[in-house]
Amino acid sequence: MLIIPTNFVSQYLTASEPVSLELIKNPAESIHPAVLEELLGAAVTGLNGISRNFNSEFPAWQAVLKQDPDYDQILTQVEHTGEKLKHAREYLNPPLVSYETETNATAGVTGNAVASSSSGLFAFLLIGLSAMFLLFIAGNAMADLQREVSLRTFARYQTLRDSPLPFLAAKIVYVIVMLLLCAGIMLGGGGLIFRIHWEHPFALAALLAGYASFMAAWFAVLVAILPDERRAAVLTSLTGMALGLVGGCAFPPDQLPGFLRDHVTPWMPSFWFADTARSLQSGSVEVAWVGVVLQLVVVSLGLTALATFLFQRRFNAGWRA
Repeated sequence: MLIIPTNFVSQYLTASEPVSLELIKNPAESIHPAVLEELLGAAVTGLNGISRNFNSEFPAWQAVLKQDPDYDQILTQVEHTGEKLKHAREYLNPPLVSYETETNATAGVTGNAVASSSSGLFAFLLIGLSAMFLLFIAGNAMADLQREVSLRTFARYQTLRDSPLPFLAAKIVYVIVMLLLCAGIMLGGGGLIFRIHWEHPFALAALLAGYASFMAAWFAVLVAILPDERRAAVLTSLTGMALGLVGGCAFPPDQLPGFLRDHVTPWMPSFWFADTARSLQSGSVEVAWVGVVLQLVVVSLGLTALATFLFQRRFNAGWRA
């Protein structure tokens, strides 16, 4: 419950005294209150920023709002405030973010060199972090299948069908759609914010589809192995973290220990996606991205078949949640 005090707007505009918002959370809930708390924190940060930069404009706006609308006065005030926004534009669009590195120009001389284009670095980081975050999103999305198991919906469906494949495939498609939407927000929105030009958008979209299918099928297998939602939450988080770290999503793969880098990382589907997408963005048109997409699709089909087999075996043995 969000409590907004009386005369909040007038006190905020006049800055006569500090104003505050109060959020009362239900201790029985964990996720929803945390989401609301983060959103409210972002809103308060934004209001504080507006107040610091446009405090001198508030009295005039309050006078405009209190009296009958005078369109000439409103237009004048909009123009005056717009001048301040024009000065802030160079700081906000695009964000003033750059990458600096130290290089040795000559022996014994050290200088600062600013990267000629920071979009390459941001694209490298954005691809890896998105690949890692999508793993956690996939784990949370597949929790819907765990609820279907705990509520016995899956078991009742199994009494009508010989195979659990249609039910399982529907959940996998649901997770794939959610992951593609999230990937569009992260990569598309991140590309707009940092002005990243994706060199091969079609290939990147195909890689995302294959990667999303792998993640959905992988976590479906985990649900088949450990269907209890509370116990599986720990395994899901650890698995997502392991795939992200060992796959070289959080940092360059060549920084991993030698054994992992040479014998484990090349077999990680997260590495297939992140490394291929980064290579495409760097201009390597020779990258066989079609083969990587086929690899991801084949692995996802195999994992889907494995999950179907495990669920079928449990139901045939008289298993109940």
